[in-house]
Amino acid sequence: MRSVTMVLAISAVFVCLLAFSLIAAQKEQSGLFHIEGVVCDSATGDPIPGVLVQVLSQKGPDSTALRTRDSLLSTETPVKTSTGADGRFQIEVPVLERAIDAPVFLVFVRQGYINRTLSYAVIQNETVTSPLVRLTKIGIISGRLLDSNGQPAAAATVTAYRYQGTENGRQLMWTGRILTDDRGEFRLFDLAPGRYFLGFAGKGNTLGNAVPDPLKMMPALYARAETLSAAQLVEVQSGGETALGTIA
Repeated sequence: MRSVTMVLAISAVFVCLLAFSLIAAQKEQSGLFHIEGVVCDSATGDPIPGVLVQVLSQKGPDSTALRTRDSLLSTETPVKTSTGADGRFQIEVPVLERAIDAPVFLVFVRQGYINRTLSYAVIQNETVTSPLVRLTKIGIISGRLLDSNGQPAAAATVTAYRYQGTENGRQLMWTGRILTDDRGEFRLFDLAPGRYFLGFAGKGNTLGNAVPDPLKMMPALYARAETLSAAQLVEVQSGGETALGTIA
């Protein structure tokens, strides 16, 4: 009988603690933050359906986590939605009182487009209309690489480089890499519009998982140049494919 009484007492304490936690969470939750808007193609202005719209953590666009202990979300479930046929989206973000001054970061993801992250100032229990969200289509570089004997260069590494701004100033960075097939053909996907250098490393001289250094690891640049000053830049258009043909 005594053991039953003890179990009941422990259960009662647990229930009380749980209720207290729920009440505290409700007090801490300040309300909902509403965001609505339209996502469109940056070139045509046409609405884009099926765009994933998801809340990032409080750490912002550089964070890969969608939920952390310090997140402004008051729910463990990632908050997300998708655009409709007209490109419109609506999303409700539960926010905590302690994070009411922190911005909300939304990431917009759609296959064939460059991901985009935007920040919004939190206005509790009000609806914020987002400026028009424009997504840019990715571009492609394709070609066929031959070796010094005129044969298809199979399993060669093709790397795309472009200048980008960094904390240390403007630097040449690699943005895409792929291996040629048995016919020496390649297609570099997911490239933002712009101008690129192409570097080639033959079979047996692949780069593994290392970050390629265009000044040290590339035996050749397009078109078969050995220095950046002699290399030819390749232009990539939004949503287009730049076909280089045969590179001998």
